[in-house]
Amino acid sequence: MKLTFYLFNNDVIDFNDALDQTKLSQEDGFAEINLVEDLPFEAKAYFQQNKKTKPKWLDFVGDYVKINVEEIFNVTNSFLLLLKCNNRIFAINNGFGFIAINRKKLEKRFGLQVVLNEIDPEKIKSVDARNIDTTTKQKRVFINRNSPLYEFDFDFDEDLVNIISGQPSDSALARKLIGSDSLNITADLKFPDLGEKCLQLLNSFNKDVYRQNFPFIDYLQTVKDEEIIADLEDILKTSIERRSKDKLSLAYPEIPDFELIEHIKIWKGHKKKFLDEVDIDHLYAFLDEINLDEDLDSINLQGVNENEQPVTKNYNLHDFIVFETTYSGLRYLLTFNQWFELAQNYVDDVNRQLQNIQEMKSGFLPPLKLGQREDNYNQFVVNGRTDIVLLDKQNYPVEGQSKVEVCDLLTKNREFICVKKYNSSSTLSHLFNQGYVSATLLCDEQKYREFIINECPDGFVSPTITKGEIESKNITFIYAIATKTSGPLAENLPFFSKVNLLKAYKNIQRMGFLVKTYKIEITN
Repeated sequence: MKLTFYLFNNDVIDFNDALDQTKLSQEDGFAEINLVEDLPFEAKAYFQQNKKTKPKWLDFVGDYVKINVEEIFNVTNSFLLLLKCNNRIFAINNGFGFIAINRKKLEKRFGLQVVLNEIDPEKIKSVDARNIDTTTKQKRVFINRNSPLYEFDFDFDEDLVNIISGQPSDSALARKLIGSDSLNITADLKFPDLGEKCLQLLNSFNKDVYRQNFPFIDYLQTVKDEEIIADLEDILKTSIERRSKDKLSLAYPEIPDFELIEHIKIWKGHKKKFLDEVDIDHLYAFLDEINLDEDLDSINLQGVNENEQPVTKNYNLHDFIVFETTYSGLRYLLTFNQWFELAQNYVDDVNRQLQNIQEMKSGFLPPLKLGQREDNYNQFVVNGRTDIVLLDKQNYPVEGQSKVEVCDLLTKNREFICVKKYNSSSTLSHLFNQGYVSATLLCDEQKYREFIINECPDGFVSPTITKGEIESKNITFIYAIATKTSGPLAENLPFFSKVNLLKAYKNIQRMGFLVKTYKIEITN
């Protein structure tokens, strides 16, 4: 039997508090149904029966075929059980039963923590993760046999695991577990066994065995202080009111099945809009359209099919937001509808490793004038100089991919300089990735080296960049970032930009190249 379990937080002590009451009041909503009296647990059950929707394709073919419309309406039935165990309330659902629960009151990472405590670390099946940055990349890795975590090729300095599946060490608990906020189990059990199963899962949730095999999970620590959360929410609200895009973005809470999703419906009350994609620009356009900056919790998003039927969970806007901020000297991240405090030992370790990256002394490049565009600055740098060549916008075509920019500036000293004005974390992510991709191609592809030679004046390129082998130890990649901040460059970057810089540094260094940084001054 496959079942999905949710655990509500400690504040939920009554079954009614666990429900989205709007789903009970609608004409086609959920209705409470009676349970038999001799069950060994306290529970309430709800059923949504024969919810009919018209297939969207019917309008396209309806006038040209002889068909009884009533016979082809889509019908769905859903079941939800709320069960009390040790003064905690669980939800167990079938079909679309999950849409009737109050998702704001769920215990975050319940399923994930159960799986990490119970899974055999050598028998992991799949992992979903998102990098911890406002430029989000989500990935799912599935291996056709049970495997240890290292075979999934994740960087746990920057990847946040949000779903993991595999085989538990104790087969009596389940044959298979999949954990995120919810927990999916495959197990042999009957309906009267659900109370005992919830007790087992609650005990599993309260363990801390995961720290032995998965210590990286505690890099981000859940914020539970309501006063701190309220202050963090105020900071987020201010950023949205200002329509800021710095350290703020949207990302899917889970990797969706795009084959099922026709649109993403965003709505507040009766005002709704259908989006082809979810991003910060679409959100701000919707907020401007409905003239809303208050009560952001009332905005919901849901993937729908061509018939406007839900094919994903009903998400709150908070489920999509990724936001980084500093509060009282500590770093915080909002992701997966949860505030995290970055563990201080994690922050200290990243800062310590960044000290290995040499920052070049002032005077290597001229200042950038306030308001000056990057392309104009790059041209200004090379004017009248013979020891440096402009490669900005001279892109190398990669088969099956978009074109790759070698670097912005290349010196006779074999320095590949990547230039960027700092205005958001996303621009820095692009910069660090640019250097890494260029280094990889330089190391692997002779045609790439030939392209660089052809873009430079005759005799400009050193013998260390030839049509044959390269001497990587004599080549340096320099990340030159224009910023008005004082002090060392790396110290003043957003934390997750530091993580990305560190990753690029390690990857490029493994190829044998040198990596340095340079802070471009901004002057009036």
